Amino acid sequence: MLYEHHMEPPIGISHEMHLVNLCLTAVALRIHANLRWLDREDPNIAEARRTSAKLVEHINHLETLIAKLNEATISSD
Repeated sequence: MLYEHHMEPPIGISHEMHLVNLCLTAVALRIHANLRWLDREDPNIAEARRTSAKLVEHINHLETLIAKLNEATISSD
């Protein structure tokens, strides 16, 4: 997975929630990068597309993490 080699989650935060937070941070950073590529005087469309592709990867990963959290919540009820 994309984020498995990052630091351990802070005390009191589950591993899954920590991964969700990392993924949301990556999405936010890439959105800002995309805006910078597009807001240039000479927009760099190729880089914006590359960044958008990474955004899709992060969003797919986030969807998987949320599904796992939902399964865990349902099974613990």
